Amino acid sequence: MAYHKKIIALGCEFVGLATILLATLWQGFFSNQIDSTLANLQFHIQQEMSYRTLWSISDLSQQILAGSDAEKTRDLANTIDQRTSRAVDEAIGQRDDRAYLSGGQANIFFWIRSGLFVLGSFLILLGKWFAFRDVLQPSSKESPIIHD
Repeated sequence: MAYHKKIIALGCEFVGLATILLATLWQGFFSNQIDSTLANLQFHIQQEMSYRTLWSISDLSQQILAGSDAEKTRDLANTIDQRTSRAVDEAIGQRDDRAYLSGGQANIFFWIRSGLFVLGSFLILLGKWFAFRDVLQPSSKESPIIHD
């Protein structure tokens, strides 16, 4: 194999392996970080909704204790309504943030990582193909592999 062909073949393999290493590191860092963030965000949404539900139940119990006091009942009803509305608005906002993160950045990172794996694999195969082609087609200076 000519020296420059060996350099091209080894260079393709080296760049391919480095690209696959980069894709693997990308997977380990960015993808795991996004998965962790999504799980934490989902936990936060559920925790907030649980707290808001418990606060509303507490307010309802105070309303029951208020009995016939119309003013206090009206104030408690307004408090329950405001807390519930805020909780729903926050839950919707957090759900939208989570959807943006999982649909936007995670999707982009998936395609970048996949592209790096494909590119790296292609370069390794290209380097091997150069080496294999040169072995099958020896130059006139080299002796063929199979002798009669």
